Amino acid sequence: MSSLNDQSDSLLSKYPAVAKLIARGQLSANARDTERIFGFGKGTTRRWRREGTGPRYSRPIPGGRVFYLLLDVIAWMEARSYASRAEEVSRG
Repeated sequence: MSSLNDQSDSLLSKYPAVAKLIARGQLSANARDTERIFGFGKGTTRRWRREGTGPRYSRPIPGGRVFYLLLDVIAWMEARSYASRAEEVSRG
């Protein structure tokens, strides 16, 4: 049985840019940086928040900037990772 660290290391190997940031101690990013880090289009995170479809986020100051934990974004993406279109349709 693999340990949590082994699982995290394996997952982070798929996202080397994120692994570098986490190694430097950066665990979260604002919305704009999250889009840049993961290659999402401009405004994607705003749309996710509006539609309630994206990863978890925090807004430490009401009305202030939004932040995403990098590992939450990875977990959200992995939960939506499919081997085929048929798998995607079957999982809904």
